[in-house]
Amino acid sequence: MNETLRILAFGTSVEFVEEISLIHSDPGFEAHCHRETPTFELAMETGNFDVVIFEAGADDAALGRLIAKSKAANPQAVSLVATKSVADRPVEIARQEDIDGMLEIPMSLNTLIDAIRRIVEKNSGGNKKTLLVVDDIYSMRFLLRKILEAADYNVLEADSAAKALNMVSLSGIDAVLLDVMMQGMNGLELCEKLKNNPTTTGLPIILITARGTKDNIKEGLDAGANAYIVKPFTRQDICAKVEQVLESA
Repeated sequence: MNETLRILAFGTSVEFVEEISLIHSDPGFEAHCHRETPTFELAMETGNFDVVIFEAGADDAALGRLIAKSKAANPQAVSLVATKSVADRPVEIARQEDIDGMLEIPMSLNTLIDAIRRIVEKNSGGNKKTLLVVDDIYSMRFLLRKILEAADYNVLEADSAAKALNMVSLSGIDAVLLDVMMQGMNGLELCEKLKNNPTTTGLPIILITARGTKDNIKEGLDAGANAYIVKPFTRQDICAKVEQVLESA
């Protein structure tokens, strides 16, 4: 994606405005944030934007009206909702209005930019699937990345469940490969959280672990996993399971 992306944003909090300012500092983006509804609507009516980002707030009805207006002004533009929590009610309202994706703020500039680009690419008809690899051991993430990139997937990494929770709130991730035995929140706990969250319940999850007894496998599937891979695994094992869960999604 070589062309500059034009971003139009509407929000009132200091945190949101600062995030948009950070995006504008990247040479690949031209971002403008409006804090007043009238000026935002005037800018929106021109249709001169590729991405429009709305900050989720307390007024569900107002958010819904603005989303509908942006779709009318530029049906091809990608529409996103930024929120401090994917559990916010405005996100549910936004999803009913055909929002293309969600951003959870605050996040690092690189994460934010990658998320926007990934959503835009996905909505522009790109065929590559994006997978999130979650493991607290670097060598295992490296191995899985090499296997999956060789199979023509986009690959993102998280070295903890906490980071993964933030990343999966972003639209554009098609499946998660999740190690069970991690420090802090383990893979089973993360899997249950994702499956119990309405915004991520349909996300395919593959558990990867050295624990391969029937009871271990049952425990993983009971946590909501779509598939289970026991170490040591082969390249074929990984690719076959990924294809299986993506086809079933």
